[in-house]
Amino acid sequence: MDGPVVEARFVFTMGLREPMVVPAGTLAEAQAHVQHVEKCLGLVAEKYHDNPARWRGTTPTVEVTDEVLGTVASEHDEWIDWLWCRLSEWFKNPPTGATEVLTPDGAATFWHGTQAIRVPLERWDERYYRERMEEVYEILRGRTMRGVTLEQRALTPQQASGVLWLLAEHLRIEVGDQRLEAPRAWEWDSKARRHKLVQLDEVQASDGYDGAGYDWCERCGAVALGGLGPTG
Repeated sequence: MDGPVVEARFVFTMGLREPMVVPAGTLAEAQAHVQHVEKCLGLVAEKYHDNPARWRGTTPTVEVTDEVLGTVASEHDEWIDWLWCRLSEWFKNPPTGATEVLTPDGAATFWHGTQAIRVPLERWDERYYRERMEEVYEILRGRTMRGVTLEQRALTPQQASGVLWLLAEHLRIEVGDQRLEAPRAWEWDSKARRHKLVQLDEVQASDGYDGAGYDWCERCGAVALGGLGPTG
């Protein structure tokens, strides 16, 4: 079985090769984002001879909590994903309205910030762990997340849930009682004249998603809120 396909994206690029038209304010917003990340984590960009600038590393050089590190890293990864998608779109279909020209020199002022921030396993807090597992779930269900595609037959919700449990067991991260399987709910089967337990495909990575929508039943497992037990 072949592994997942990962888009190269910024990993193998050196910078913007030619000027391109982008919405007005794009350069300033990109610079502000990178400066915010550097300020929060104490990251430092350095340049060796004629090579493009790079962060010296993505390990925080200032004292930050696991929560802050995870939050900044997640937001930064989302920004990279957003920037890649927008640049690809603007290259094919230049934007209209208020625009500006993003030059290679201008892009070089923030391009070092297109490097993803890796959070060590020992620093994963509960929220960061859940976000990573939800991304894995999306990929296993056949959807592309941050440039990663399974390119195999999508797993069923039950199979994907099983993989998440295996990951949780082997990562051995203290993240509390996450129970990250796809939620289930009771549904009335009119033909059988009884309730049956059905699998829901609700665990999706999205902005602000906090796992709401299902709860834990000691007898049934993860179930939709309001659906606990055969009379729910």
